Formats: sequence, C-alpha cells, structure tokens
Amino acid sequence: MKKLVMFLSMTIIFTFAQKISAQQWTTEQQEVWKTINAQWQADKDGKNWVDEFVHTDCFGWNNSTPMPSNKSNITRWFKAYQSISKTLEYQITPAAIIVKDNFAIAHYYYVILNENYDKKIEREIGRWTDILIKEGDKWLFIAWQGGEDKSKD
Repeated sequence: MKKLVMFLSMTIIFTFAQKISAQQWTTEQQEVWKTINAQWQADKDGKNWVDEFVHTDCFGWNNSTPMPSNKSNITRWFKAYQSISKTLEYQITPAAIIVKDNFAIAHYYYVILNENYDKKIEREIGRWTDILIKEGDKWLFIAWQGGEDKSKD
C-alpha cells in the first residue's frame, strides 16, 4: 500500500510539474519534447522506434549496460526485449530541455509499468538524458544515458 501511495503521489507531482514547465518552453523545446513523447509512445505501441527516431551515428548508454550501444546494437536489443516485455503504461516528466542550434539536451524522469515474460507487472522509476540532433525538420536521438534509479527502492 505504501508503494501505491508513493506512486500516485509522484504521478500527481510529475503531471503538475510538466504542465507548469511546458507553458514556458520555446518552440524548439516543444519540438524536442514532442519527439521524446513520440518515441516513448511508439515503444508502448510496439513499433520500431529505433528506425524512426535514432540517428545513424547514435551511441546510447543505459545504466544496465557496460558500455554505449550503437544503432545496430540498439535495434538488436529492441527486438529481443519486444519478445519478452511489454510496456503497459509510462509517464515522462521533463526536468530541463536545452536547445542550441541543431542540438538539444533533455533531462527527464520516468515511471513505467512493464509486463515481463512471466506476465508479472513491474514498475520502474528512473531518469534519462537524451541528446538529439536536428536534421532537416526532424529531431533524432544521437546519444543518451540513464535508466532505473535503484536508490528509490
């Protein structure tokens, strides 16, 4: 019960903070956040977000991996996880978004509910830093670092 109350409290706080900060964003910051949201939604929908949102030269680093992964490895792991895990719901809340020319850095928190291969529901809370590059009129992920915050358990 304590975890449920904590989860609901964090959800309310994240939602409130997101609405306040989004009102003060520039057009470029809004575009970056829209891209990040679309990537998370594509993942939840089971779509191949790697092909659509990840730059060819990307290197991403998750807290659970020993070193950064290139786009080829990201694709391989995405496909593997699709067969054993499903995103049921997520919430992402920005902490800061910085845009400079065609580069953007976005720091944010997330809460996610996944269903694993045993049909067990798992909740994860963590944080991400995404670095995006704008090519033409599209923002693409070129690097990231983050993952579960295990100190919250």
